[in-house]
Amino acid sequence: MKSAILESGTKNLAQLFEVRSDILKDLRSLIDSWNGFNGMLKGAATFSIVLDTNVVITDLLWLVVKRRNPDARTDLMEIVDAGTAVVYVPPRLLEEVREQIPLIAEEKGLDPERLFAEWESYRASLEVVDPGQESINAHSNGVDPDDADFVALEKTISAAGVFSKDKHIAMMGGNKISIETIASLRGYSRATAIELTIKVNGLVMTLIGVATIRSLFSACSALIESLARAPEWVKVALLVGGAFAALHPGTREYLTRQFRYAFDGIRGVSPHVMEELGAAIALMQNQQNLAKEHLGNAMKELERSSLGDSEPTMALHGNNTQGR
Repeated sequence: MKSAILESGTKNLAQLFEVRSDILKDLRSLIDSWNGFNGMLKGAATFSIVLDTNVVITDLLWLVVKRRNPDARTDLMEIVDAGTAVVYVPPRLLEEVREQIPLIAEEKGLDPERLFAEWESYRASLEVVDPGQESINAHSNGVDPDDADFVALEKTISAAGVFSKDKHIAMMGGNKISIETIASLRGYSRATAIELTIKVNGLVMTLIGVATIRSLFSACSALIESLARAPEWVKVALLVGGAFAALHPGTREYLTRQFRYAFDGIRGVSPHVMEELGAAIALMQNQQNLAKEHLGNAMKELERSSLGDSEPTMALHGNNTQGR
């Protein structure tokens, strides 16, 4: 019976915390900038990716021809919006896209202006970096010299690889990133967005709850007495903080200082609140495990593609930069 209630609570909370992965970029910034989170929240992974022209053209065609919902995005666009990927392109890509759009529009009977309009929006998310002629020349003697700019850029900025449908990328010495890897990073972004939303909200509620009560009652005995009579949301806030501390040992010292006298006053919390808290913890752990699974799959794909080269590079945003 208890497990059924917990499962039901988890489903309800899943709907409550059903957020777009875009929020992950804002959560990264919040965690990085607010000292109140210092050392409490592990960072979310970010990958530097070089983009090939063939992927851009495929995405533009999907946006113009197949997209029905105007808010729909490709997998790559979603992980860029989430901050999970920072996408770099060489100047050559801009030239190739400008040249190919009129040809593709004529071939497929599309309005070139629509393609160019989507391209302008798409281009805003790309970082244009020139790898330098010396680096390009070093890769221009391979099977496909047209790919030299992209492989050179990957090496110059130490990117995770080149997202491309061209098998020559690997033959030119680049680390070819597959659509499966991008899909795994999308799943990682979605799960991490929910996980961090729960953690951040729990911690914020906790800090607000303590600050509010302490501003009203200065004496410890009065604080304990007031907590016993406090509204349910205050007790939930403090309990979430306590659960957060239990799940993340590194936060215990800080939260212990904050709540040293508080927990004596929340023993009368209702069973319903405890069920909701349990469901929140279960959902957070579920999304954390899901995020780890997706990230693990992406890393395996990248390592497989690298064929023994140096391990794929990722950065971690947040106070803890040692991994998840």
